[in-house]
Amino acid sequence: MSQGSRDGSSSDQGIDTEYHDPATSSRSPRGNIEPPPEDMTHYRLLAHYSILVLASMAGCLIRLGLTAMGTYAGASIFPIAWSQGVGCAIMGLALARKKELTFWPPIFTFWTTGIAASITTFSTWMEEGYLAFANFNGYRRSGFYDVSRF
Repeated sequence: MSQGSRDGSSSDQGIDTEYHDPATSSRSPRGNIEPPPEDMTHYRLLAHYSILVLASMAGCLIRLGLTAMGTYAGASIFPIAWSQGVGCAIMGLALARKKELTFWPPIFTFWTTGIAASITTFSTWMEEGYLAFANFNGYRRSGFYDVSRF
């Protein structure tokens, strides 16, 4: 490894180590790059949203399957616990392997925000809330009917 010239630039390695003051220099700092064009940003957002929709649907189906498998007579644990455990395990593995998964950013979104978040119980809680407000079971609810029992 050579030392380079007195002015601080290393000519044999092709690396510019000379100091450039950002306030006085017309060159941009080494770490800054030009932002991507507007259409490229839209394509990235489209990729993120598309993969997020697909992952959310897959996660919902996985959650429903795990809940169905955990629902049986004499179950010692409530069925949503299996979904919660699998969702947390996927999230933990994805966060532990973040560097390997960020070679294409939408794939990290696929595993964490899409699959893992759709499997966990918050999704089930939202579904149960929707089903309660939609009143698919046909319960008679008028005024304070449910609250009056307390």
